[in-house]
Amino acid sequence: MLVTDAMPPLGLDEAASFELFGTQVIRQGDRLNIVTGELAGCVLDMAGAIRNTVKILGLPLDEAIRMGYLYPAEYLGLAKSQGQISVDSRADRVLLNDELKH
Repeated sequence: MLVTDAMPPLGLDEAASFELFGTQVIRQGDRLNIVTGELAGCVLDMAGAIRNTVKILGLPLDEAIRMGYLYPAEYLGLAKSQGQISVDSRADRVLLNDELKH
């Protein structure tokens, strides 16, 4: 099963900073650090998690997609309506290019 941090600056430019529970967090590339330099999280969307699974772990794309969408839906008891392409399923889809980027 794949997960993401889903932190506030996802989708914002690399100079973004924000406050999280009273602590200033600064985006530095894909890392989110507090002002002392300690890691606070990362900026990872689901497309990036799928891309990493294929490129770093070497798993097939179809399995990486199931790990990102179907398995979480099954875990939450939502697989009849989400996490797969089928009749009566929600149509929440992301188009990826050959580099697995949206």
